[in-house]
Amino acid sequence: MINHTFFDYLFIRDCILFLHAIGPLSTAYTTVLVFRAIVASSWPTLSLVNLWCGAETAFFLFFLWYRTHLQREAVHPPPRSRQERRALFEKVKGEIRNPELFLSGWFRGAKVEEIGKEELKGWLDWAFWDGRAGPDDEEEMEELVKDVEDLVGKQFPDGKGPAKSLRLTLDPIEMEWRSLLWYGCMMIVDTITHVFDDKRKRAKLVEVLVVYSKT
Repeated sequence: MINHTFFDYLFIRDCILFLHAIGPLSTAYTTVLVFRAIVASSWPTLSLVNLWCGAETAFFLFFLWYRTHLQREAVHPPPRSRQERRALFEKVKGEIRNPELFLSGWFRGAKVEEIGKEELKGWLDWAFWDGRAGPDDEEEMEELVKDVEDLVGKQFPDGKGPAKSLRLTLDPIEMEWRSLLWYGCMMIVDTITHVFDDKRKRAKLVEVLVVYSKT
């Protein structure tokens, strides 16, 4: 276990910094190798370090492209009519057993008191209009807000509030870079844990069988 000391904290932060820097550093190293090879018309000798940096570079560049690719605007279905939105609201309402817990899940674990009306309207806009509600929908939006307040038995404060909603097809997709070395370490740790866990289970099974055979 890691002790809660300042030096242990610095060690962990340094490890995280190193693992995050592998991609950019590998890309810079590989770029220099390729540039020198083009200038000298001679490719460098294949080594474990060169192959690893090449793999990290390819993975890092793919990550950058894929992160940009996923930020494309979502394709939504045709807008629903007012009757269709009301029917959808009533259908969802009928499936909710705990309204406060339901809302908390869509607002990142926030309490109802932390959800502002404007933020709730933004979430309802996504849920029923796919982010395309206009000034003509303000009356219907207010009706939905009132219906949600009646559902949870509480009124939402004015303004946006500290809570932040989840709008799956409108919010930017948050992605964090992890190197191949990181995934390799996780694979080794998971494998070792699985092997030792299986050994404990087999030992427990043998113990049960031995006890059962004596009865």
